[in-house]
Amino acid sequence: FEILAVSIDALGADAVRKFVDRFGLTFPILLDPRGSIKKLYRTTGVPETFIVDRQGRLLQKVIGARKWDAPAIVEYLRQAVRS
Repeated sequence: FEILAVSIDALGADAVRKFVDRFGLTFPILLDPRGSIKKLYRTTGVPETFIVDRQGRLLQKVIGARKWDAPAIVEYLRQAVRS
């Protein structure tokens, strides 16, 4: 699987780069200051997570923060990766 982040920050790439450096992020960050991705996925909150399968189908939309290392969530993600 792959993790992609989308920044809707209008401050630009430099601000995002500082955030990435500060938190040691290692996955790609897409810049979307015009909100194109936000409109496409009908985003309503921040953070918002989309679980998308290999065929590009949306499996689940999660609004708000989650404890992604919780056992139930880890098992769900394992199943999603296998499908």
